[in-house]
This record gives sequence, structure tokens and C-alpha cells, in this order.
Amino acid sequence: MQLRSRTSTDPLLGTASSWLELLSQDTVECSDMSSEDSRNSECAPAKRPKRTIQKRKRPAKKRRTSYDIRKQQKADLLAELSKLEKQLELLKHRVLIEQGEANSTIKRTEVANMVLQERAQNQHVTIAGIQSMLVSRMQQSLSELQPTEIKIRLGTDRAERRTTLVAMKDQKLREAKRFMATWGQDLDTNSTFSQENQFESLDGGFSAVRVDNAPIRGTTVRAVFDAIIQSMQNAEILISELFGSITIREDTDFEAADISQIRLVSSTKHGAVVESNSVIFSEYVEESDGCYGIIAADFVDDDKLYPYRPEERIRRDTITAVLIRQAPDDVVVGTRWTCSS
Repeated sequence: MQLRSRTSTDPLLGTASSWLELLSQDTVECSDMSSEDSRNSECAPAKRPKRTIQKRKRPAKKRRTSYDIRKQQKADLLAELSKLEKQLELLKHRVLIEQGEANSTIKRTEVANMVLQERAQNQHVTIAGIQSMLVSRMQQSLSELQPTEIKIRLGTDRAERRTTLVAMKDQKLREAKRFMATWGQDLDTNSTFSQENQFESLDGGFSAVRVDNAPIRGTTVRAVFDAIIQSMQNAEILISELFGSITIREDTDFEAADISQIRLVSSTKHGAVVESNSVIFSEYVEESDGCYGIIAADFVDDDKLYPYRPEERIRRDTITAVLIRQAPDDVVVGTRWTCSS
């Protein structure tokens, strides 16, 4: 059987010759293009291949446990401890070097303190000796003239009695002011002070000396002065309330704003009757540098009109001086000295 080639009529393949031709043409064209590309590649620079950038995934951070944290803290503390121990050793070394000088300084300080302490003790001993002499002198002088004391002798004539008391008023207040100003010149005006001495006199009597210093705030010198005068003129009420005794005030024929005579009779719980006869002098003074009030009370030595009754009553003699003055910081200071026997 004779085979003949015929041209295929398939539209996809075409004829065989045409398909081979096309294939050869495509091959030629490809070779031509390849030769051209090779020539162009020889002239043009070589192109770098593009790199594909890929994002790297970061590994997940490992979370620290409490054990790791505490372990790290312990390591840090141990390192700090080692550092502090080294510093301590260095300081000890410096102390050992300076110890000689330090010991000598301490010894000098101790010696100085001992000297100061000895001086202070000597001052206390000296003051104690002075106080002893003062107490002894006070005990011996009870029968003598007391501070601010003036002998008061009153007759039976009423006009003469008045004249006698008016005449001694200025001297009595002047002596009282000088004595009280000296007594309170070194006292702290902002603190309360009280001192009392009780002892038996040489003649067998009992005596007491008391000093009081009190700051009063929120008032005036005049108000304090008037209050003290009123309390002294009503002493029978105060004595009855304080001691629980019956105290009466006997009539007197002389009483003024600045001079008062007060005669009191008290009955004690033991049945004894005590009498007193006193005169109170007072004055309120306003000066350019301030104001003050001075009060002086003294017992009557001899009263012809109202004599003492030693057979029936026990006699009580009292001397009192009170100074009220203005202190800094709007403080009113009252200082009182009294001796009772």
C-alpha cells in the first residue's frame, strides 16, 4: 500500500509542512532573539536577581518565673553585701588609724566634764551654805524687826489714830515696794514660784515665811490690784472657808480706800481662840513706763483702844507685802511675801 502524505485539514495543526515550517521559523526566531539577547547582554550590564524579602518571625520572649527573679535579686544582694563588707573593712582600718587621736580627744573631754561637774557641785555646796546661814539668820531675827515692819502704836483718840496711820503710809509703801522689787527682780515672769519655810523661833513660838510669784494673763494690773484688796478686806470669809474655823471681824472705827484696820477673831477646831489686829496700806500708781500696785499689811504692836487679850486669846502677828506689776508679753505678775508668827 502506497502511503501518500496529504495535507492535514485540522485547523489546530494545519498542514504538516506548515507546522514544521512554523516550528522551524519559531526556532530560528528564538535563536535570532537569543543571539540578539546575548549580544545585548554583552553590551548591557548584568542585572542582579531580585531577592525576595521575607519577614523573619521573632521568637516569642520567654517569660521569667518568680524563681528566676528571686534568684537574680539574691545575686544582686550578695554582690551589694560583698561591696559593703569591703567598705566596712576600710572604715575599720581608718578607725584603727585614728583611734589614737580619738582616744586622746575623749580623754580631754572627760577631764573637762569632770572639772565642770566639780565646779557645779562646789556651787551647790556654796549655795547650800548660804541658805543655811540665811535660815539661821531668819530664825534668830524673828524677834527683831522684820522686812517692811514699822512699829504701830495707836492711842484712844480716834482722830489721832487716823493721823498716825496716814503719816506712816508713804514710808510703809516705799519700804514694801523696794523689798518686793528686789525679791522678784530675778524671778521668771512666765512661771509660777512658791517657797515656804516653817520653823520654831527661839522663844518657842511657831513661825512661817512664804513667798509666791504668779503670772496672770488676760487681765490688767488694776483688776488684779482691786481683787487682792477686796479679798484682804474680806479675810474672815476666806479664813472660814479655807480652815473650816469660825472667823468674825470685829468693828473698827477706821476704814478708807487706801488704809484699812482689820481685827479678826477665829475659833479653831481644837477650841483655841486666835485674834489679830492689822492695818492694810495700798496704792495704785500709773507712771510713764508702766503701772503697778503695792499693798503692805502690818500688825498693830499696841492698841490702847482695842488691846490684846493674852489671857483669853492667842495673838497672831502677820506681815504681808504684795507687788503687782506689768511684765512683757501682756503678762501681769503678782509677787507676795508674808511672815506669820
